[in-house]
Amino acid sequence: MAIINGSPAFAYSSSSDNIRYIRASNAQGTSWGTDLEANSDSPLLQSIKLIEISGRPAIIWGVVSSGGIKYLRADDSTGSSWTGTVHTIESGVSVSRTDIAIISGRPAIIYETSGSIKYIRADDSTGSAWGSPATIVSGSSPYLTTVSGRPAFAYISSGVKYLRSDDSTGSSWTGSTQTITSDNGQNPNLAIVAGNPAIVYKNSDMNTLEYARSLDVNGSSWGTIEVVDEIGSGTSFQTVNVQNNIPEIAYQKNVSGTFSTYYAKRSQFELFSSSSSSEDYSESSSSS
Repeated sequence: MAIINGSPAFAYSSSSDNIRYIRASNAQGTSWGTDLEANSDSPLLQSIKLIEISGRPAIIWGVVSSGGIKYLRADDSTGSSWTGTVHTIESGVSVSRTDIAIISGRPAIIYETSGSIKYIRADDSTGSAWGSPATIVSGSSPYLTTVSGRPAFAYISSGVKYLRSDDSTGSSWTGSTQTITSDNGQNPNLAIVAGNPAIVYKNSDMNTLEYARSLDVNGSSWGTIEVVDEIGSGTSFQTVNVQNNIPEIAYQKNVSGTFSTYYAKRSQFELFSSSSSSEDYSESSSSS
């Protein structure tokens, strides 16, 4: 989901493997517009992401079976028309995970293919021209954002790791990789909490949802790992949002073989509690 021209919107893949887009008619999301086809790409599509780029919605997606990674920006500010050029960021590769962010005023994409994480930043503010991607590290599941004026990402590689670029555009990545945990992890999310980067991920060894926050604004030193919840076995996904310096997490939890969607929010950013009865931690759930 992304906020497009003031209203929530979604991009997703339909059962016929095309890109679909729908935007709410109001800021609250209580009324929705027409569900329309943004692109008819196929075969199986992966890791579709929606973002607002220079006042218009834009979508990236990966295609399995060596279909590559692609980018498309709408013709207008609401996403009612999608007749523009589909830009192939890299062809001939199978892409399993993608992410996109605005880096120094231009869209930038990070993605995983064949065990490598690659990064590319557009040549302009709208994404109408792209260069060649650069391989940054070996790993999977990258999540990109800006940390203290530079691009940075969390990823999986023999644990959960974090890397920040040497410059504001992501042209060099020679800095020290930070290991958050050496336990096996899944699907890390990276956000800024009270000025410092923070990572939420599933610890696959312990089947727990965990949270760690850096001790500084750059992510060069990290604090104690906190267990948010025990979430059971299986692949799970989580996302973190920050409101007024308070992290909020939506995540999947395996309860007796059934995955449900849970929500956790702090009343203070210093500590999560592993118990839902704590006053510092509130939790609600719904069946998925």
